[in-house]
Amino acid sequence: MVYLISYDLNAYGQEYPKLFELIKKVSGGACIHIMDSAWIIKSSLQSEDIYNALVPALDQNDLILVSEITSNLFGLLQKDQWEPIQKLFL
Repeated sequence: MVYLISYDLNAYGQEYPKLFELIKKVSGGACIHIMDSAWIIKSSLQSEDIYNALVPALDQNDLILVSEITSNLFGLLQKDQWEPIQKLFL
């Protein structure tokens, strides 16, 4: 399944490196950091399991959304991001 992970790390001393490491781990490296606070990943895990795996990098003030997405995508991204995103759906 392919997921969008979007987050706001609001507390002082955000754990971006830790969060990025955990995102790469739950996706087995099948991930694309598409915007400052958004990733698209492929994972066999369910959204709740992905969320639970990322919680150790979050504080109580942080926000996160893990949502399954389809290949019906349209938007304005860097040109070099589209091909890797489409490959996640294969």
